Amino acid sequence: MRWLTQFLSEGLRSRTFLLLFVAHSPNRYLATILLVLVAVLQLTKPGKVNICYTQAALWGGFLLAQAIGLGSFVAHFSSFNNATWAVFNYLPIVAALILCSALSLNEIESGLKFFIAAEAAILIMQYSVLMAKYKTPFVFSAYSGAGDVLSGSLMGFSSPLAISLAMISVYFIFSSFGANGSKQHLLYGALSAFFSTFPGMMSSVAVFVFSISAVVIIFTFREFIFLRASKWNIIVALLIVCGGSGLAFFLGGNLKYMLKIFTLMTEFNNPPIKVLMVQKVAELFTTSDYLVFGTGVGNFTSRAAAMVSGQYFKAQPFFISITPSIEMQRYVLPYWNHGMYDQIVGGSIGNSMINEPFNTHLSVLSECGVLGFCAWVSGNVYCFVKAITTENRSLMAVLIFNFGILFTNDWLAYASFSLTSVMLMKASAYEMA
Repeated sequence: MRWLTQFLSEGLRSRTFLLLFVAHSPNRYLATILLVLVAVLQLTKPGKVNICYTQAALWGGFLLAQAIGLGSFVAHFSSFNNATWAVFNYLPIVAALILCSALSLNEIESGLKFFIAAEAAILIMQYSVLMAKYKTPFVFSAYSGAGDVLSGSLMGFSSPLAISLAMISVYFIFSSFGANGSKQHLLYGALSAFFSTFPGMMSSVAVFVFSISAVVIIFTFREFIFLRASKWNIIVALLIVCGGSGLAFFLGGNLKYMLKIFTLMTEFNNPPIKVLMVQKVAELFTTSDYLVFGTGVGNFTSRAAAMVSGQYFKAQPFFISITPSIEMQRYVLPYWNHGMYDQIVGGSIGNSMINEPFNTHLSVLSECGVLGFCAWVSGNVYCFVKAITTENRSLMAVLIFNFGILFTNDWLAYASFSLTSVMLMKASAYEMA
C-alpha cells in the first residue's frame, strides 16, 4: 500500500503527467492553446532551450518544409484563413519541443508511467459500464461503436489515445534493452500495448505490430547472426512473439477487418479516397507548376485545408470560415464531401479512415512540394541512421511507429500526438548521451 501511495503522490506532482493529461483532453483546440501558453511561460524563465540533435533533425526538417509551404502559399494565395489554421495546427510541435527541452529522463518516464496507469483506470471504468449495459464481457461483439466509448480522458474520440499508448509501448519495450532500461520497462510496455487495443483502432495496431517486428528483425536478428544475443534479448523476443499471439486472439474478428482494409488499399481501379488522393497529387504535379514548392499550406489535403473546406465538420464551428482553395475544389472536394460519408467508396463506408484524404506525408508533398518533402524525409533518414549506428532500439521503434502512423492521418495537428512523440524521442536520446 505504501508503494501505491508514493506512486500516486509522485504522479500527481509530475509536470510531465500534467502536460500529457492536458494534451489528451477532449478539446484539441483548447489543449493546443494551453500547451502554447505553458511553453511561452517556460521561455520567460532563465535557462536555455536544449533540443537534442535527433529532435532538431526530424522536427527541423518538418518545420523547414512548412516554411517552404508558407512561401508557396504567398505565390498561390487563397485566404489568410487557410494559412492561419495551417500554422495553428503545427503549434503543438513547437510547444512540445520547448516544453520537453527542460525534462529529464526520470521526469519523462515517471510521468509516462502515471499516464498509463491513469488512462488504464479510466478505460477499465468505461469498459465496465459497457459490460453492465450489454451484459457481456465481449463488448465489441455486442456494440460495434464500443471503441469510440473506450476513449479514456479524450471522452469520445478514442483514436489519439490508442496511438499515444501504442507509441509509449514501443518506447518502453525497447528501452528495456538500453543502459537506462529495466525489466519494469517491459511491464509498462505490455500494459500500454494492452490498453492501446481498447479503442479498437486497427491501423494503430497494424503499425504497432510492424514497428515491433521491424526493430526485432533489424537488431535482435543481427545479434543472433553475430552471436551477440544475450539471454535477456532472447527472453524479450520470445515474450514479444507470445504477446503478439495473445493480441491476435484478443482482437479476433477485428483482424479480418484489418486484412480487408489492406486488400482495399491495393484496388487502384476503384480505390478508397486515401489511394485516390495519391493519384490526384500525381495529376496535380503533371498539369501545373506545383512540383517544386507545392500548392502552399492549407491548400490541398492537410487537416487545415479540410477544416476550411466546409466538408470536414458535421457542424462548421463559428470561428472557422469556409474558404477552400481552388486546388482543393478541383482535386479533392469532388471525391470527398459530406454526401459520400454514408456511401460505399472503394469497397468501404465513406466515413472510414481509408476514405479520409489525410496523410501527413502526402500533405507535405502536395503543399510543400518536392523540396519540402525532401527536407522532411531527410530528417527521418538522419534519425534512422543514428538509431542504427548507436544501436538505439527505442529511438528506432518510435521513429518507425511515427512514420507509419502518419500515413493514416494528419496526427501532427493534435497536441496529444505531438507532445507524446517529442517526449519519447527526447527520452530515447538519453541512450546516446
